[in-house]
Amino acid sequence: MSSPRAVVIAHRYLLAVAALEAVVAVVGAIAVFVQAGSLAASFEVDPVLFRVFAGVWALTFVFLSAVHVAASRSPRAPYSWKIVAIILGLDLTTLVLWPFAIPVLWMWLKRDVRDWYGASPDAKDA
Repeated sequence: MSSPRAVVIAHRYLLAVAALEAVVAVVGAIAVFVQAGSLAASFEVDPVLFRVFAGVWALTFVFLSAVHVAASRSPRAPYSWKIVAIILGLDLTTLVLWPFAIPVLWMWLKRDVRDWYGASPDAKDA
């Protein structure tokens, strides 16, 4: 049985978001570290503290990227359907992702995807 179209779209979405977050982490961290002195002065913050904040920010985006990649590689199991649904829901906290996350989440919550993963409420445990 082949994957439902929504599964393919969701996995591509997850990989695209992972790539976007990785780029934001790398480019943002480089930009902030290069301009840390002037940025820290404009915000009236210690440059070392500004670099620490930039490092934590970059690590957060690297972590989020890894989470999206892991979700796209999860096996066909009921818990995988739930994990992807949660990640899609959490993506709604990022306003930039709304135009993409809402339709993907809408497709993900349909019965054919839940059935394919065995996550329907009436699915029998094997």
